[in-house]
Amino acid sequence: MSDELRQREFAERFGAAIETWRFEVNSYWTRNSYFAVFQGGAFVALWTLLQKQYSVTAVGMSLFGVLLTLVWFVNNGRMHEYVEYWWNRAGEIEDEFEVKAERRLILGYEDRRKHKHCLRYSTLVQLAPCLFLCGWLWVFCLSVSACLHIKLTTL
Repeated sequence: MSDELRQREFAERFGAAIETWRFEVNSYWTRNSYFAVFQGGAFVALWTLLQKQYSVTAVGMSLFGVLLTLVWFVNNGRMHEYVEYWWNRAGEIEDEFEVKAERRLILGYEDRRKHKHCLRYSTLVQLAPCLFLCGWLWVFCLSVSACLHIKLTTL
């Protein structure tokens, strides 16, 4: 295969892998934003219910919030797998076409990244749903406490 054909094939395959990776990253952030906005609004609504002493409804809604946050965790995990797959695939294409070390985009970046950070970025991204989960569980405990207080005072 001629060098020109080989370079064109590399450009097509590497470009497709990077474009797919970019799409997955954008999708990842879009979904995270939607989850955060939706959960933020639901949390405000739940807090309003609790203040108006709809504690039984607040218990149910907080459990629903916990469930949605667990879905968020699972979704983040799956999306990270897709992002990582396409990033690694682009690196494999660099290997396959024997790109010189100083010109490598993926593998060169990976080597530099490993020495800079002790925590993976995907781990840090999971902090947002973790904070929401803590909030939902805290409001769940407040709601249950309010329900028990109402039942004890009516006896």
